[in-house]
Amino acid sequence: MKHKKNKKKNERAKAKLKRSAAASAVAAKASAKVAPDRKKRSLWAVLTAKFRPLKKTPAEKKGSLKKQAAEELPAKKQAAKELPAVKDVPTVEEIALPAEETTVKDALSVEPTIAPAEDSVPAEAAVAPAKETGENSLSAEADDSPAEDPSAEEADAEADEETDEDDEEVDSRPLSVKPIAIADSLRSDCSVNGMMLDVLITLLPLLAWSVYLFGLRPLVLALCSVYVCYMAELVSIFCFRRNPAMDLAPAVTGVLLALSMPPSAPLWLPALGAVIAVIPVRQLFGGTGKNRLNPAATALAILYIIFPKVMTALPAIGAKLPAIAPSVGKFEAVGTTALDTLLSGELPAQSLGSMFVGLRTGLIGEMSALLLIAGGIYLMLRRIVRPGLPVAFLLTVGALTYLFPTLAAASDAVALRYAAYHLLSGNLLLGVLFMATDPVTSPRGGLASLAAGVIGGAVTVIVRYFVSPHIGVICAVLVINLLARPLDYLCRPAPFGGRIKKTS
Repeated sequence: MKHKKNKKKNERAKAKLKRSAAASAVAAKASAKVAPDRKKRSLWAVLTAKFRPLKKTPAEKKGSLKKQAAEELPAKKQAAKELPAVKDVPTVEEIALPAEETTVKDALSVEPTIAPAEDSVPAEAAVAPAKETGENSLSAEADDSPAEDPSAEEADAEADEETDEDDEEVDSRPLSVKPIAIADSLRSDCSVNGMMLDVLITLLPLLAWSVYLFGLRPLVLALCSVYVCYMAELVSIFCFRRNPAMDLAPAVTGVLLALSMPPSAPLWLPALGAVIAVIPVRQLFGGTGKNRLNPAATALAILYIIFPKVMTALPAIGAKLPAIAPSVGKFEAVGTTALDTLLSGELPAQSLGSMFVGLRTGLIGEMSALLLIAGGIYLMLRRIVRPGLPVAFLLTVGALTYLFPTLAAASDAVALRYAAYHLLSGNLLLGVLFMATDPVTSPRGGLASLAAGVIGGAVTVIVRYFVSPHIGVICAVLVINLLARPLDYLCRPAPFGGRIKKTS
């Protein structure tokens, strides 16, 4: 019984080893799909990769192996015919056993000798002594061994049956290893391209509304920005020797850059912003998912510092702008925007309804608050954006502008309207819903997101009041990016019933 138990234990151990080996193989394949090995490849290898023959699928490999086996079969048959005939194997009766004092076990261990047919001893006479000695030895062993309890044998048999049933249940379980998704994604079942596609779906209506108001110029700016983003991505891949896998992240960056620019911007302006956003901000830190600053916000901050007049020159609604010209030349510009009027101490002449719908001038993607809010709700329903950060951001801006208006004398109703105008004017909604909520550069914890929203709203109001009304949201997004990891560390939840131990 002990021998049987050891044998079953060994079989169970072998089965577990096989299952672990299969699981490790599946995990290796899944990790290879998610994070492929980034080998150094030459420029010629990358350029000619599409023109090389594709690798064979498992079905094609199986078909080729069958074809090869069918071709080799006639040769194997011919070789088998040419082999010499095998002599007959001697039977037990033809084996001459040794002397009587040896047991059956010793007799079988001795090399057999073939005796001549004429002088051979009769089989019965040769086998009889061996049988007698074997029976004597077996009976002696049986006498020496202690008698086993039949109840113990039954219990051991039942235990072996239970362990066998458990092993069968474990063996029947299917091996499934789920591939690791992107670390910063909020949804485990959503890929990077899926997230970026959802963001593009929410940005395209803003571009379409700007095309309706100003013609095809905003569309050309967006196409130019996206094109340069992809070109910069390819150049950085060749320079840094990275895997040439492409996704929709450059497209989202290019569209966000175009939506954050005036419709009258020259074509070189989004191209320059695309180069800044892709190469030094994203690819220098390792590519998609590894950048610490939002690429679009960083590029816009640099462009506002270098070209403030070009970035703040806004045309009036209905102004005729050339679609493909490098620059628009002279156009009918708007002297002051609604945000400039608010900070001068007065309320804008436009109604809150027209500003909410988008019947006003401004940057390409900031005009329609209705489309911006609808896009933000869509991203929240798709679980790509957490509602904590944008809600805390907007509530902080509304509370601070309500408590500290720049008007000379304001009642509660006027202060409330003043706060509402601040929420609808400028690029506040665009920056909060599409830049500050970037899953790569924003905080990951719930409490950290709320703290980041409060800090971002306060920074926006301070920069609008004391520095410039046009870059308040951009500065707030960059501050949130820089404080994202410290806030995650400070606001991490403590274990139940204890404190967090400080690690050295």
